[in-house]
Amino acid sequence: MLQTGKIELGETLMNQALEHAEQSRDPLIIARAKLGLGVFHGSTGRFKEGEKPLKEALSSFNQSTDYDYRQGAGWALLNLGALYGKQEKRALANEKLDEAIELLKTIQNWIGVATAFELKARFNTVKGDLALAKGNMLNAVLFFEEQGMKEKADSLRNRIKHLVKYGHPEIKIPGI
Repeated sequence: MLQTGKIELGETLMNQALEHAEQSRDPLIIARAKLGLGVFHGSTGRFKEGEKPLKEALSSFNQSTDYDYRQGAGWALLNLGALYGKQEKRALANEKLDEAIELLKTIQNWIGVATAFELKARFNTVKGDLALAKGNMLNAVLFFEEQGMKEKADSLRNRIKHLVKYGHPEIKIPGI
């Protein structure tokens, strides 16, 4: 819905999904719906609205040590980090992204780890810490490449080359 510009319809559908999830009374389904709603709000620039369901989802995911719950907690942390980064709350963004990396490593969710490193690189670039940004990008490249995502790894390699050559890559932070 975001790509088609039908934000109101997308929001209606996300709210309906949450209502159905709550009717199921399954805590994992409810947490996933809240995660989705938080991501949707963050992607539409409504950061305060996005923070609440992401925090609620994280709290719910932290109620169990089962793989699905740990994975949900990792992605909730990753998305909170992205949300805080977009608000220029850099210390909080890095804290949440570091937590996401550590948690996602424990369950071997390498795409999540790579994504968190990529976000850290973007935020460190904006902050002006180009050496740290380059290191984060290199970590992301390694994890993406290990998962067979050559195109994504190559894209990041090109950004690293741009960073080295011009001092900063093109800075665009996509939807969380």
